[in-house]
Amino acid sequence: MVLAAIVMVCASDTIRPASAAGPSTTASTQPSGSVSLRLADAVAADDLEKDDWELDMQSQIPFKDRPLFFGQLAIYGADDKATAMIPVVGFKTGDKLMAMKIDDPRLVNAGWSYIAAGPTTPEFWGVLDAALDDHQPEIVIAHSTDSGNTLQIASLPKPLPMAVFDSFCMDRQGHGRLSLYVYRDQAELRQAGYYHYRTIDGGKTWTGAEHEPDGMLPADDAPDDVTEPAPRPAKA
Repeated sequence: MVLAAIVMVCASDTIRPASAAGPSTTASTQPSGSVSLRLADAVAADDLEKDDWELDMQSQIPFKDRPLFFGQLAIYGADDKATAMIPVVGFKTGDKLMAMKIDDPRLVNAGWSYIAAGPTTPEFWGVLDAALDDHQPEIVIAHSTDSGNTLQIASLPKPLPMAVFDSFCMDRQGHGRLSLYVYRDQAELRQAGYYHYRTIDGGKTWTGAEHEPDGMLPADDAPDDVTEPAPRPAKA
């Protein structure tokens, strides 16, 4: 489930140099394929719920002029698990919900991995990443400086397709960080860990992915029957 949060000031953190064994770049790069969307193009939410698509708004940012809602359209299979997904942003006019699909070809069954207000009052940042079992080759960033009336969509190439969103921060001086994570059981050990992109100009340019290796393997879930009492021996 996607949760909205107020963005915190990004603290300067120390990271080990990128591992020579894993993929890593540090050259500055501009986000590619910037697309501008207008909330004025939103349609009645009921018009989107056709052909088995179901709309679910999960988060909101209470901007002064109107709250902005974030969610997704999804198609569900027989087991009630989503089989297709498109991220959505919307607002209410009176009692009517208006919504706009973010139907970008770079998104692969994606949802809102991150939504946060700030660092200035009418601003928000969001991150869109694959929400089902697909691998999305690019991490997609959404940014607005006018309470969501216009939305800029751009992307950065992932170091590995199986990298997933981890965290984001941005301060008022334009210093920020976007981090992805590659799990050890989905890649070679030398490739596992965090990949950090950094900006000092408010997201106009970012460094390439800087690898912070992680050799840890999380514990598995305990079996359901581990706390069940052992059967008592039958009485003679």
